[in-house]
Amino acid sequence: MNKQHVLELKSVYASYGRVNVLQNLSFKIEQGEAVGILGRNGVGKTTTLKTIMGLLVSTQGSISFEGQELNALAPHRIPHLGIGYVPQGRGIFPNLSVKENLFLGVKDKAPDDLVAYVFERFPRLRERLGQPGGTLSGGEQQMLSIARCLVMEPKLIILDEPTEGIMPKLVSEIRAEIKKINAQGIGILLVEQNVKTALELCTRILVMDKGKIVMNASTQSILSDPKMLAEHLDIKI
Repeated sequence: MNKQHVLELKSVYASYGRVNVLQNLSFKIEQGEAVGILGRNGVGKTTTLKTIMGLLVSTQGSISFEGQELNALAPHRIPHLGIGYVPQGRGIFPNLSVKENLFLGVKDKAPDDLVAYVFERFPRLRERLGQPGGTLSGGEQQMLSIARCLVMEPKLIILDEPTEGIMPKLVSEIRAEIKKINAQGIGILLVEQNVKTALELCTRILVMDKGKIVMNASTQSILSDPKMLAEHLDIKI
């Protein structure tokens, strides 16, 4: 049985002023799939995520989630369709408590079993519920940002550089939790500079260059033939 395409971008263009960043960008993500986007700085990775979330309006093309067009939707409506977003820099509110940050987007009280699941994933947050978000370490803030997505019961979580600037011990914890979240059937779209992290967490890798996808391959095929990535990124794995 074929899996459903949850997210689909078709010939998407986006720009900052007169600078074209995304050019004829197309890719699909299946239900529950974990996909990584790699590429050099400035090729449009973060812009891709912002365009999906409506924070930057595409000038051409189509973006759909479970068959619903996202292009015309206001950004605040998109998370309620089932897309969680963990932006670069974490995006938490430093003066709000951990608890206030965690449930900010929830209209009604989150079910007890869902809250228990989130704290099972990130027990550090339960211990710090009353603390201002800004007093957490970088890794704990990243956990909070991911947990905030989980309480919205997403079908897909988009993460932009989730391990950037975080101490190695917490990087390992965050990687492990992302893997467990994906194992629960929640799709992952990951932008990551750390190639090893992307290969560890994702089953498929997209490589971007000049605003479009130049390589689309399974992680297994890349590990079997490392030259595939080296051709585009000048790296060794």
